[in-house]
Amino acid sequence: MSKTSKKVVKQPLSPTTVRTIYITVICLVMAVILAVSLALVLKQPTTTPDDGSDGGSSGTSTLYIKNGDFAYFDDESDTFPKSADNWTTYTYKAPDGDTHGFTEITDSEKVISGVIDTDDEAWTSVSADLASQGITATNPGIHDEDLDTNIYMFGTKHATNASIFSSSFSIGSQTSAKITIWLNTSLLGDTSKATIAVQKYSSSNLSAKDDDRYAYSFEIEKAEGWKAYELYLFNRETGSRSVVVSVGIGNCYTNDLADGVLFIDDITYETVSANEYRKFVANTENTTNYGIIGEDDEIAASEYSELVNYDGTTATPITLEDYLSLENAKVEGEAYSPFTLNDHFSIYRVSNDGTNKNTVALMLDKWNGNNIVVKSSDDLKDHLHISFWVRVDQNNVTAQANIMLQSLKDGKWEDLNNGSFTSVVTSQEIDTDNNCGWTKYDIYLKPTSASETTVRVVLALGNVNGYSSEGKYTPNGTLFVTSPYVEAISASDYSSASSGTYAKKVSLVGSTASTTVNNGSFSNISTSNPLQPTSWIPVFAGYNVIYKDGKGNDTIDGLVTTQEAVEGIVERNNVNGNAPYYDDSEQNILKITNNTATAFGYLSNDITLSAKTVYAFSVLVKTEGDANPYFYVVKNGADTRVNAVVGKIETKAGATVADDEKFGLTSSAEEGNGWARYYIVIATGEENMTVRVALFNGSIDGRVKQQGTVYYDYVAMNTLGTYTVDTDKESEKTDRERITFTASEGYTVFEELTDAEFTALAENSNVAISQPDWTTIVENAMAEPVEEETPETTPEGNKVDVALLLSVISSVALVCALLIVIVVKVFKKRNNSIQ
Repeated sequence: MSKTSKKVVKQPLSPTTVRTIYITVICLVMAVILAVSLALVLKQPTTTPDDGSDGGSSGTSTLYIKNGDFAYFDDESDTFPKSADNWTTYTYKAPDGDTHGFTEITDSEKVISGVIDTDDEAWTSVSADLASQGITATNPGIHDEDLDTNIYMFGTKHATNASIFSSSFSIGSQTSAKITIWLNTSLLGDTSKATIAVQKYSSSNLSAKDDDRYAYSFEIEKAEGWKAYELYLFNRETGSRSVVVSVGIGNCYTNDLADGVLFIDDITYETVSANEYRKFVANTENTTNYGIIGEDDEIAASEYSELVNYDGTTATPITLEDYLSLENAKVEGEAYSPFTLNDHFSIYRVSNDGTNKNTVALMLDKWNGNNIVVKSSDDLKDHLHISFWVRVDQNNVTAQANIMLQSLKDGKWEDLNNGSFTSVVTSQEIDTDNNCGWTKYDIYLKPTSASETTVRVVLALGNVNGYSSEGKYTPNGTLFVTSPYVEAISASDYSSASSGTYAKKVSLVGSTASTTVNNGSFSNISTSNPLQPTSWIPVFAGYNVIYKDGKGNDTIDGLVTTQEAVEGIVERNNVNGNAPYYDDSEQNILKITNNTATAFGYLSNDITLSAKTVYAFSVLVKTEGDANPYFYVVKNGADTRVNAVVGKIETKAGATVADDEKFGLTSSAEEGNGWARYYIVIATGEENMTVRVALFNGSIDGRVKQQGTVYYDYVAMNTLGTYTVDTDKESEKTDRERITFTASEGYTVFEELTDAEFTALAENSNVAISQPDWTTIVENAMAEPVEEETPETTPEGNKVDVALLLSVISSVALVCALLIVIVVKVFKKRNNSIQ
């Protein structure tokens, strides 16, 4: 049976519908045109602010050794050779005492130097320019045709020495580097030589001293064509080291002269493995000097310390040669090590096959045959540095090293966690690791004045305390450790040492006072003089440094200013029993002794005081005999030196403050052991001020000279509160009543002190009050104009052309209407013709 389908015939749109569609399309098109037109008319032009730049750029080198390919030079120069960016030329300079540096070359009297172009088309100009300056040279070409044609040259007019020095670059800690320098020496004089070197960088003056030169070659002779020269360096220090490369004709280090022409190109830096460094050093055919940044290669074998087993028995070390023969040190039969034959330490090892539950460890507990004791002294080198290399060869994941610094306390060893390294795992890929699986560790120790500290270092494979018999997991592997090096270093060395993952700085100093005045407890000692405090300046009365007003030093009759006349020192660790009962763990005090009648003291660092704020400065004082304390707060740059003294106490206190608890400090002047606390309370005026604390023996202006000793300790500053001024002109308050004080938490001061109490405090007291002229403060505040709020304004943009805007709108509307009329007429005419 078949189905009968009905065919659907599509009916055409009616004329009215078609007309409507046309009109709609016309309106939409006109709307788009109108929108675009309005956007163009109303659009604000984009402006670019003037940043003062001329837009010019000469480009900069991105190479690690800046412009090592000599691609950047003085392109404004009309003649060759052209000055190279990032390079400076120097010549020899005779030593001056302990100083030995270089002299920068600023003329072409003896030598010309700079960038030249070896391109065949450019060489005609280059050759002519050189000839005009008295230099004859053939084109040396380049060592690699794929590189640019710029090279550097030296050409001598007279026998001399000259070198170019690079910008500084850094070699990271525990990093080996190879620096390659391409030279063409074919035009050197027959007996002349070229030199290359890598040396320590200094931002002030480059040094020509041997100790500051790491790697070099001073015997590069005349040869044909281009040849690459390599310098190897190994930085074993805890921090990166900044260096520079020097390349030259003759020798500006030793003043050896040379003549001829030297060509230089493509000075590059490459990080390499320490094993490559080791093999380079071991190759006796290499004439280029190599360098280790650090002390390892300068230390005799006898200077290294020995390790013992954890139970105290003797541990037997192996030599470096023995280590290289171990299977642990080889990959596919080739040995890998970061150490050279110039390293004089031995290697210790302990192993566990995974069955030993006991402690498997080595121990450093002796230095020069004695216990390792860290103690402060008057010797500049009273800090310690311990260094060693470690490698962990793992057979399972629990084979990790734990390096524990421990101190002896009450007969027991306690971990110093801030000086320990735990869960140490070194690289197992000794053939690809930069240091062949070894890592160097450094521990820096700062002594305390309070006591001596005995320390030791335990180097364990796994847990220091071993494992329980029920435990399933014990280490399987070997721990290698080099002979430790222990050395005394200065506080300056300690301060400048880096700390991080592989280096720890351990301060054995206990709690020190936080006094808000820098080093107010004198616990921090100068790195260059162990008897002087940091952040305090010794000074005689009347000196300009007290006032910072540029008026020079006062000449004070009878004031003796020789160093023999005074002694200002820090007595450390209560060495003579003079410290107050209230002190921090260091128990350091400042002692100022005048051997003859004079005026001498110490100044603190700058302290900024805010306007309309109340501060209390205080200090503990102890005197000997008839000596008086001289305690000041001095303002920097005052109009007169009398006005510079904001607050002062120049006599012993015979009575204390009646209700001293209001200061929130100490209710009694007696601090024990003959000490008394003195206060200078300062209410600042309408402006901030910068002040310093001055602690003197004799008056700060030299008016009073004194012989004898004054001790100071625990200089502090506390913010007691602030104040505001009532400027209501209708108020009938007195000037003093218009001042409203707001006390800091724990303090109630000025608002509870009457004028009578101020007067009483000034007489025979341990408190001095410094306050502004309240009448002037109020008058100035009342005279200040009231600032009216200024309404925010919107930056004015470009004005809109209203006539143009109306013209656009009307034109679009007119065109739209005209098109609609045409459509209507067309459809109307069509309908009439159909009918």
